[in-house]
Amino acid sequence: MTPPTIGVINWDCSLPSETFFGFHATKSLSPNRFRNATPYYADVIGDNRIDYHYRTQEEYDRELRYAIDAGIDYFAYCWYGSDKSLPGYEGKLPELNYARTLHMKSRLADKLKLCAIIVMSHPWLDEDYAKLIDAAKEDFYQKIEGRPAIFLLGGYDKNYIKDLRRRFAEKGAADPYITFLDNWVDNSEGDYSLADAASSYSGRGEDTAAFADHVKILINANEDRKKYGISLIPHFSTGWDPSPRIVNPVPWGKYPEKIYAPTPNESELLEGAKQLAEWIKANKDIASTGHILTFAWNEFEEGGWICPTINADGTANLSRLNAFKKVIELWKNDL
Repeated sequence: MTPPTIGVINWDCSLPSETFFGFHATKSLSPNRFRNATPYYADVIGDNRIDYHYRTQEEYDRELRYAIDAGIDYFAYCWYGSDKSLPGYEGKLPELNYARTLHMKSRLADKLKLCAIIVMSHPWLDEDYAKLIDAAKEDFYQKIEGRPAIFLLGGYDKNYIKDLRRRFAEKGAADPYITFLDNWVDNSEGDYSLADAASSYSGRGEDTAAFADHVKILINANEDRKKYGISLIPHFSTGWDPSPRIVNPVPWGKYPEKIYAPTPNESELLEGAKQLAEWIKANKDIASTGHILTFAWNEFEEGGWICPTINADGTANLSRLNAFKKVIELWKNDL
C-alpha cells in the first residue's frame, strides 16, 4: 500500500506590525498569556508586545526544513490575488502571499510541495488565474491523481468550479483536482459532482471542554461529508481555540465567547490521529486519494499550529512539531 500524502494548511500573516495583517496578528498574540502560541521567529520586544520582521529566504528555508523533517508532504497555502477592489482590503491581501512566494523560490520546494487554497469571496483578476495556472504546471506544485490540487474555501460553488476548469483548459493545462472546503455540513442535498472531492479548513470546535471532544466533532464532520456523494479528503485538526482573537478582535472574523478545547499534548494528538486512521480504513472507497488535510501549520491565533513556537529563552520549542511527526509516522505505518 502507498503511504498517505499529508497536506497541511498554511495561512501566514506573520508580517511586520506596520502592515495591515501584521498589525492585527501581532496585536492578537502580544499578551504574555499567548506566548505558548507565538512562533519561534517572532520578535519579543517586551512584556505584552511582539512584532514580526520580513523573513529572509534563509529564515523561511529553516521553517520549511522543520516541516520536511516532520514528514509533511505539502503546504496548502491560502493563495491571494492582486485585486484591489475588495472594500476595506484595497492592496492589502497580497501581503498574505509573502511566505508562499518565498516557498516557490526556495531550493527546498522539491522536498516540500505546495498548492493553492482559493478564498472564493476574494475577487481575482485574469492575471492572477494565469499566474496560478503557470505555477500549477511546475514540479513543486502538488498533484492529486496526476492533476494540480486546488482547494476552494467557501463551500461548493458550481459556477466558480466551471469557470476555473475553463481557465485551465484554455491555457492548455491539466484539469485541476478541485476539493471544496466546507467547515460544517449544513445542507447535503443536491448534485456536488462538479467537484472532485470535499474536505474542511478548520471545522468547528465551540463548547469542547477537551481535545477529545474536538476530535469527535471533526470525525463526525468527515462522516457527514459522505452525503455529498463524492470523494473525501479526510480532515484532521491540531486544535481550535481562537482566544487571542477574542481578546483582540480582528476585522475579518468573529468568534463566540465559549469554551474551547485546550492545547493538546502529544498523547491526545496521537489518540486523535489513531481515531482518524480507523475512520479512513473503514471508508477506503470514499477516501481513496490517500491524502489527509490538516489544520494547520501556523494558525497560531486560532489554536491550530504545528510550526515551532518560542521558548522563554528565545529558542524554538519543537514539542508540537515532534508530536505531529509521530502522528505522521502513525498514519504512514497504519494506512
